[in-house]
Amino acid sequence: MKKLIPLLLVLIGLLRCSADSPSPTSSTVDTSPAYKKNPMIAVAATSRAISGSDSLSYGSRPDERPVRTTALDSFSISAFEVMNHEFAQYIKLWSESFPSWDTVRKTDVTVITDKSLQLHTDTLYLHRGSLSKALIKINSSALLFTLDTTIDTVGADTIRISPNFTPTTIYKDYPVQGVSWFGAALYCCSKTISEGLTLTQCFDTAGLKFTPNLTGMGYRLPTEAEWEWVARDTLTGVNALYPTGSSISPDRANYGSSAVRVTGSFAPNSRKIYDLGGNLWEWCLDSYGAVFYTTAGSNPFNASANVANDTMVVRGGGYNDVVSTLRTARRSKAVPLYMGDDAGFRVVRR
Repeated sequence: MKKLIPLLLVLIGLLRCSADSPSPTSSTVDTSPAYKKNPMIAVAATSRAISGSDSLSYGSRPDERPVRTTALDSFSISAFEVMNHEFAQYIKLWSESFPSWDTVRKTDVTVITDKSLQLHTDTLYLHRGSLSKALIKINSSALLFTLDTTIDTVGADTIRISPNFTPTTIYKDYPVQGVSWFGAALYCCSKTISEGLTLTQCFDTAGLKFTPNLTGMGYRLPTEAEWEWVARDTLTGVNALYPTGSSISPDRANYGSSAVRVTGSFAPNSRKIYDLGGNLWEWCLDSYGAVFYTTAGSNPFNASANVANDTMVVRGGGYNDVVSTLRTARRSKAVPLYMGDDAGFRVVRR
């Protein structure tokens, strides 16, 4: 997969993941009008959410069969894929609210570390004890963020580094990319606590497993069924072949190209949701199951006992993919630590 504009992050301190941690103040989030807003779009409960495809003429694959109709509770979903400025704001908020800086040797200043986050070469990791999860891939060939650091001398051989970062203006409204499933889940956690809720309202972070709470009021990734429903339900009906309706073209979605486009470059669907087809593959909450569509029931969700041992669902197709990957029924998967520059996400909440 082609490399594009991955994120230059030299990131920050992270809370010790506990449900009873204090909540940050809203003043720590930059809500400047210069940043594009990402409203949550309400989706009403339905008993007719369609998933899957039996149409071989449109390239139906075995894991899309059979077509099923299920019931979904109401939820809301972000209009855009999560943007660079949002990712920066909420990771910054998390670190400001829960600072726990460690010291590093002066000879290791290229590695910025604290008790929870550590940057190794070009990948940011989340640490807790002996456990670690890669969050986002970093590529210094494009400066998406500017870095402002405060360096304090702690001793003859050690310093304390307190970094801050802001999105580069021209890329602030581009979707954040190169994010692992765990990085997307961590963003959901930070956004949840920013509204005074506890982590248990979105994910249980014990053991860094990020077990989701589907009934909580916090932010999370969409289930596969929720994602497909909002992609299918267009002005042409409730069984659209593409998120744009019965047809799609390069002037309506970003695919078969060499670059990610700024969010909202194309017209939204009838729900006012943008870029469901193309631009970036979007992480879903579910573990991938090849025969999952043979299972009916309300609010279908293929839970994982341990995300690290599974492959997770991705949907929508990427900027450099062929048109068939943009079909609303098209299912795909990736290991949760995948951090290709075609990987992004959007969020939902109850």
